[in-house]
Amino acid sequence: MAKFRRKPAIVDAIRIKQEMLIETPNGIVKAKAGEWLITGIKGEQYPCDDSIFREIYEPADDAAEEIFRRRDESIDVAEE
Repeated sequence: MAKFRRKPAIVDAIRIKQEMLIETPNGIVKAKAGEWLITGIKGEQYPCDDSIFREIYEPADDAAEEIFRRRDESIDVAEE
């Protein structure tokens, strides 16, 4: 089977602090607290489970590094 790697891309993402509905390219999806709301390179939005997000993405700046480091703290996206 052929193997593929994701192209490098920087996306915007924030931690979701309460359950919400998100309009994605595939329809309306329920996002849970603790997941990440990702805005893709074309402006599309979708939720991503925290553990999967951390496997796929890494911080691209100091602000993101700080947010990543606070993994086990209570979810507070007010300043993100």
